[in-house]
Amino acid sequence: IAVDPSGNLYIGNSNNEEVYKVTKDGKISTFAKTTPALNFQYPLDLSAGFAADYQGNLYVPGQDFMQVQKIDSTGKITNFFGLRFPTLVAPDYSGNLYIADPSFPALYRVNADGSYAAQRFVYNLDALAVDLAGNVYVADFGDAVIRKVDTSGNITIFAGTGQAGTAGDGGPASQAQFNMLQALATDALGNL
Repeated sequence: IAVDPSGNLYIGNSNNEEVYKVTKDGKISTFAKTTPALNFQYPLDLSAGFAADYQGNLYVPGQDFMQVQKIDSTGKITNFFGLRFPTLVAPDYSGNLYIADPSFPALYRVNADGSYAAQRFVYNLDALAVDLAGNVYVADFGDAVIRKVDTSGNITIFAGTGQAGTAGDGGPASQAQFNMLQALATDALGNL
């Protein structure tokens, strides 16, 4: 599931290789799907989810086909960026896209101009989110922490004690315990 800047909701159906769009007034339609008419060489792999950027494009980490696919605001599907095993995508507010590839393991930033940079990431890459300032947050399921990658590439523990559990609600993020971290999101106020 993803939401675009206009408030439209997108729902992926991996069995049918389709993405549905639900408008703010509740109307649902097929937004994109893999068909021979699209002249697309790879099926739409929605098994790892997808993310919407701030221009209304969707990005799909096609881990079975070694491609991140882009679905533009009209529903057109194209191959966007090739990687060995892309599993997660997260756009930032400047038009860059962050992609996790645990097979290397690395965190990639594809810039708005098409150039890219890779940062070796020796920790688990289980979920991604980007805040307004361009900091990337990475959920580490195994270590039960959330790591922060700042805009200079420095990696620190943002939240979590490193011990799985449920303690710390209402306290400092550094004293929170997490169990089975699988998703992250940021809001317009900078909250994670």
